[in-house]
Parts: sequence; structure tokens; C-alpha cells
Amino acid sequence: MSNTKKKPGKEKFLELRSNAFKMLLDKWQSRGTEPLLKYQDVANALEVNRKTARNVLQDIVDISADLVIVSGGIRAGRDTYYHNQIHLARKAKDKMADAFVSCITEDVTLACSAGTSVAYCVRRLIENRQYHVIVTNNIGVLDLLARSDISGLVFTGGEYVPMIHACIGDDAVKAFDKAKCQAALIGVSGISENGDLFVRHSPEVGVLYRIVQSTTQHIYIVADLRKCLEPDTWRFARIPELRKEKKDIKINLITCSDKSLNKNQLAQAKRVVRSLEKMGVEVTWA
Repeated sequence: MSNTKKKPGKEKFLELRSNAFKMLLDKWQSRGTEPLLKYQDVANALEVNRKTARNVLQDIVDISADLVIVSGGIRAGRDTYYHNQIHLARKAKDKMADAFVSCITEDVTLACSAGTSVAYCVRRLIENRQYHVIVTNNIGVLDLLARSDISGLVFTGGEYVPMIHACIGDDAVKAFDKAKCQAALIGVSGISENGDLFVRHSPEVGVLYRIVQSTTQHIYIVADLRKCLEPDTWRFARIPELRKEKKDIKINLITCSDKSLNKNQLAQAKRVVRSLEKMGVEVTWA
């Protein structure tokens, strides 16, 4: 593409940005370190020079916290587990978020754990203008609430861990313990047939344990069926023990199916769900 094309005016630039957004959405699920959109591809598609293409993409990155400039173009997600996960299984997370807002009692204090599914649920609360006081260590949730006037916010503080985009440590644990929220919204990375709840990263264990122990009325677990296929690395709670220790607590699993599961995987995951139901867990299908 020639570099002799003249610089576009404001209206033309906005049109170019809109077209680049459409290209971006088509490739949003791309993973890895390769650019999601390359400058030269955008230049070719929009019939502009490479410099203009770069300026258009830089403008998009400047208004989005979930995009980053890399060599040759842009891609989705910062270099953290959280930001790389936020764009995966969007439809499933949206469905579970819809189910969650239809389940939760209004005007409860809500403890929110780290995790992208949790952030999706909070975003849906904001969109539905449901008021809750939210106690959280999840910076993704903090980002959402900072841009809204719907929910009260208690931020736990603590040591920030970029990988999970959340805070951990004694300050976070003490904040959840002191809050003793009526409800908790937690994300998990694995659920076993025995009712074990797992998380991917060890720094989360102490905080999640304190969240479930300090919640007084209702625990909402958001996890698609894929999370029921196999245990993960770090166990932070066991549902049968929770039922014994906190006899009045209600536990709700909000889940949805996954078309990518084969017949055997689907049967295995549903077997785990049935086992949870026998433990007294209420299951809500999204």
C-alpha cells in the first residue's frame, strides 16, 4: 500500500475506526502473542497507508482497557491470566450473568471474588440497575463500579496480583471477614463429584476460603459445565463440609452447557451436577 495517500479528515478517520472495530470483532477470540489485527492487513482492507492504519488502531487501544499494542498490530488482553480469559466463552458468561441477576435478592451485601465470570455478573447488575453494596478484591469489578452509580463499593485492599487482576493477603481476608456479607458470588476453575471447589492460582485460596466462611445467607457459584470435567490444582472449600458448618446457608450453582463438549464429557459433567444437587445445591441452568 502506498504511503502517498493524504491524511484523512476527522469524519473519514471515524469511519476508518468504525471499520477497524468490525474487523477486530471478527477476530476477537484470537489467542497468543501474535497480533489480533496487523497494521498492514488493516491498511490493505481500508485502502489507507500503514501509518494511518497504525493511528486508527492506536486510537482504538486508547479507548479500551482490554487491548494492547504489540509488534505489528494489536491484540486482545494484557499479559495476565485474567485479561486473557475475559474474552473467552463470552456467550456462556453472558448467559450465566443473566441467570444470576434473576436469582439474587435485591439490596443484599454481596462479596465478589476474583474472576472474569464474576465481572460479567456484576456488569449485568449494573446494566439492570440493581443496587447492591459490593465487597470485592476483584479489580475488574472495581473498574466496572468506578464507572457506574448503581452499587456501593467496599474495596478490600491487599497485595495486587496482576495475573488474577485482584488483591490477596491479610488485608483482603480481614475485609471479607469483617463485612460478613449476606451473599457471595464466586468463580471457580473446577468442581469435583465430591463437591470440592477448586481455583487455578494458589494466592486465591485464602481469600476464597474466607469469603465462603464469612457469608451469612447465600453462596452463588458461577461455572460452566466445562469446569465440572476435572478438578483443578488448589481446593479452597468442600460443599458437604460447608453444609455441616453453615446449615442455614443456601448454595446455588449457576451453570450452562457447552457445545464443544462431546457426549462423554457432557455425561460426566452432568453427573457432577447431579451429585451436587444431592448435596443440597440448587442448580440454575442458564
